[in-house]
Amino acid sequence: MERDKKVLSQEQLMRKKFADLLARYFAGKTAPPPRELNVFEILSSLPRSITDTELRHLRLQAGTHIREVYPEDEDAEETSASLAELLAKRIRKAAELEVSPELREWAQQQANLDRRAFIWRFGSYFGGHFYGEDETTRAKFALFALAEIERYRSRFLLAERFVRNFPSSLIEESIQNGHAFRVFYLRPDDEYLQMVLQDELESIQSKGNRVAIKPNGSPMAVLRCEFNSSEMAFTVSLDLLVGSKRMPIYLPYYEYTPEHGLNTEWLIAVFKEIDESIADKYKVATEIHQDWLKQAVQAWQQDMHLTTKFPSYLSLYSWMAVLATEKKQEVIVEVYPARALLETEGDSHLQVGLKDMARKLSTNGVWRAELNEGVLIWRNWLSFIDRAVDLPLATLLRWAEESKKYPADFQHLRRSISASQANNLARLNPIIALQDLALPVKDEYFGQLKLATLGQQWFAWYWVDTLFGSARELSEGTIPLSKVPFGRFKRCIEVYLRYTLDSELHEWLWLNASSDLAILLHQRGEARISESRYRGHILELNLDGWIVLSIPVQKLNRPQLE
Repeated sequence: MERDKKVLSQEQLMRKKFADLLARYFAGKTAPPPRELNVFEILSSLPRSITDTELRHLRLQAGTHIREVYPEDEDAEETSASLAELLAKRIRKAAELEVSPELREWAQQQANLDRRAFIWRFGSYFGGHFYGEDETTRAKFALFALAEIERYRSRFLLAERFVRNFPSSLIEESIQNGHAFRVFYLRPDDEYLQMVLQDELESIQSKGNRVAIKPNGSPMAVLRCEFNSSEMAFTVSLDLLVGSKRMPIYLPYYEYTPEHGLNTEWLIAVFKEIDESIADKYKVATEIHQDWLKQAVQAWQQDMHLTTKFPSYLSLYSWMAVLATEKKQEVIVEVYPARALLETEGDSHLQVGLKDMARKLSTNGVWRAELNEGVLIWRNWLSFIDRAVDLPLATLLRWAEESKKYPADFQHLRRSISASQANNLARLNPIIALQDLALPVKDEYFGQLKLATLGQQWFAWYWVDTLFGSARELSEGTIPLSKVPFGRFKRCIEVYLRYTLDSELHEWLWLNASSDLAILLHQRGEARISESRYRGHILELNLDGWIVLSIPVQKLNRPQLE
């Protein structure tokens, strides 16, 4: 069905504004206080006169003082206390640190901050606790906190340049694909990079290893974002890559998720940030929904339970299908697999009351219903996020319909799905099945067909076709990868790395070495198919006796209607 261009344009604009909002959050510009130390804030508050030598001396002193306060074997007696309480007890008993007048003045300034500023700088956990301590203890804590982050100060200074202007395009791309990353190349003589390498060299030498770290090729930083659509959760990470060494860099704001889950209040707050008029429309839709709910609950008062059990976990679409048949109710709703599952208490196979289900949908906040000329219309208010994901739903529907006439064929379905669509299926909640979308197709051997499984098996069979040629039946065997045409093999690796999130090969992608990996595997590797302990097979790529990649392969060649 062709989308309304005006609606698409509006949703694209909403998505961009939402991405801008999150970019400011990860840059620390509009975020609440982090739970841990706000390292960028602490480092930027230091006077320029403070030298590297002073900070390193502070770190060594702090480590010694903390260890002297309590021997390690006494910690076991304090297990009932929180980490913040234990640290406070240690800091109160610790001797005064020998620091310069400038550093002493800085610590006193931190102790004199108001509550909001203190917690913003030192985090909601430790900052929230130590603000309740006396001024002297707060000043000592500030020095100990500075000593703690000094160990990785060079990494933080390097990281700050990448998150200061966080790229909103990275957020938008992760919404579409589930994950995205940006590579930033560094000059080998970069001041902060040299600081990092010097710190790493000292760390290696302190362990008795005298091998220095030397940049091999172009040093780079990789900023990555992962997105969980069902929970609206974003996770950001930053890694420094020098030669063959990978160094993760801590970020104060590395995770975003609705504090109390998806609910009406969170959506109103988000819509206000995006566009006040959208928030107003959502409030009106919520009022209309509540009016319908009151009438529905009253009408369904006698219907304590549905007469049909749900096939698996409670699904919005399974519930609507039963509602339509039980109550002869015409229902219109778009299919969004990320919003299919509904939280329930107890056994997921228990029968659930109509009114209970309606209430659950109301508290969720995402779905709003309106009765229009006898037709119950449901709207997903996160459609501007969900519609960005390219899912082959029309193809799946046709496949399910064809199953009514003759046995469905997964290989036929696979040829109708692109790699990006398979990736989007693979990253859905692994318990969502076709039945949960009211498509009653199952597999003869594996039971309910999970959407994520269909996506994962697309890639598994892509490997099988590349390495062993098109074949419907699998048999155990091993072949040298040198027998596979190199161009086809290299293309397979590139597609797999680009679209799959949970892959052992991603380190090669980040190092821009996928071509080298393809050459190495093609020259010395082998592929093996063996039977699994469960139904199906395992495809493995081996290099010099090491398993580089292991993928389960299922036949899925006898799907049928329930």
